[in-house]
Amino acid sequence: MVNFLLASGRNLRRWTWPQATTPLRLSLALFACGFLHISSVSNAAAHEPQNWLPEDANVAAWVDAATLYKSPLALREGWEEKSRAGFVNKTTILVPGLDRLLLAAQMDFEPGLPTRQDYSIGVPSPRLTLDSLSLMTGAKMEKLSERPATLTRDGQWVVETADGLWLSTGRGGRQALSRWLEKGAANNSRPGTLLCEEYATRSPTAVIGMVVDLRDSLSSATAGRFVETLVNEAKVKGVNTANATSVLSSLQSAKLEVTVEDAIRGRLVVHFEQSAAALTPLVKVLVPQGLQALGASPGAAEDWTWRVESHSIIGEGSLTAAEVRRILSLLKNPLEHSGSAGNTPSTAQPPSTEQLTVAASQKYFHSVDTLLDDLQDAMKRSRDNHMTMLERSADKLDKLPLLNVDEDLLNYGRRVSSSLRYQANALRNAGLQRGVLRAASGADSYYAMAQANPYGAWSTAGYASNGDGMTIDLTVNANAKTVQLSEMKQIREGLIEIRSLLTRKYKAEF
Repeated sequence: MVNFLLASGRNLRRWTWPQATTPLRLSLALFACGFLHISSVSNAAAHEPQNWLPEDANVAAWVDAATLYKSPLALREGWEEKSRAGFVNKTTILVPGLDRLLLAAQMDFEPGLPTRQDYSIGVPSPRLTLDSLSLMTGAKMEKLSERPATLTRDGQWVVETADGLWLSTGRGGRQALSRWLEKGAANNSRPGTLLCEEYATRSPTAVIGMVVDLRDSLSSATAGRFVETLVNEAKVKGVNTANATSVLSSLQSAKLEVTVEDAIRGRLVVHFEQSAAALTPLVKVLVPQGLQALGASPGAAEDWTWRVESHSIIGEGSLTAAEVRRILSLLKNPLEHSGSAGNTPSTAQPPSTEQLTVAASQKYFHSVDTLLDDLQDAMKRSRDNHMTMLERSADKLDKLPLLNVDEDLLNYGRRVSSSLRYQANALRNAGLQRGVLRAASGADSYYAMAQANPYGAWSTAGYASNGDGMTIDLTVNANAKTVQLSEMKQIREGLIEIRSLLTRKYKAEF
């Protein structure tokens, strides 16, 4: 997935002012670029966005854009300008003109990490208001629970709270947003959630981050199996499995904080209800393997330094922009949704049909190119989680604006989306096939032997029934990787061909 605040340098160099985009996206880009100067009520008194975190949300992520763009690395690489271009091309979740963005979700902790509801809480800059947005773009100004709201032409609701924040939901439309607004911000009658407390205590230097509420997410039986698997596969010694299982089943939360200065650094704190001392022998493999099981592991985490402190496991290390994008891509921004790219600003001479097609096709082509670059970079940096990466990239591609895009290019996009899902299914089927073959061959069977030594103590040893397990794994994985390599080769060759075709057809660069 490529929904993060950064777009590639390629997008910035090729990007021109869009001929076709949604009213919301066009207006926000105009505001951010400073082309519109409209007086507005200051949002300086806006409450902290964490007070609006819904009670049913168990994951939240934040981006402090106003501070981020002032960092030495962001200034040197022009992140703010790239983000503006990226939002128009749908390669970024960060709406230009928002000083801060807090995303939340009600997520199921199972493979693929599906979400039942997505939430967006934005802190707009003082020059950005819903009223001016409506006036300048033709978006419909509405009232929702007696609060100002807009309904964009693609059906997305945005409502402004009494404390100057913008709320939007991924599902349920007007009714879901109204009920969220009715519950109000956290106060004495509705205390803040664990996510709210964790966000409020974040480091002041963390401009990007994620908080996960993990209470009651892991049963004692599941924790026990996980510990035993780690001990056996990593051949870790000195582990009291009973104590380690007890600690792991008391899992409370995880908080990732990202600082950006001359480089990007990450700090992950996993908190338990009990002392985490029993997990010390496992600390270097426990968290990376746990993140992998959830499909959320950044590739660099295995190279981080890990330690146990009191009730927590703490990891620290470097990150790349692609790895941060991959982490934040677990959450979706409802404001990112768009069903059309064909709402054009009024001009004295409307653009011709061919001009509309060229502009829409260039944006679509660049978005696909960026998406593939980011996907391949993510898969190179991480040995795990490829199935989820492929499926989410396919979803992202399917949501790109389609109106006025060249038909040959659309057909190529459909083939890419289908190929990515085919690759994901190949990896999923490989996992099922491994399990069936290992069970049929007895590769997972163990014989236990026990004996009493001369002093009366018992010793045990376990032996695998045969050595077929590794052979099965290597064969099945090789088959899935062959499919993946072949498909990605065809996708890249197709991208070169469609670029050449469109350039000749429209006499324009793609």
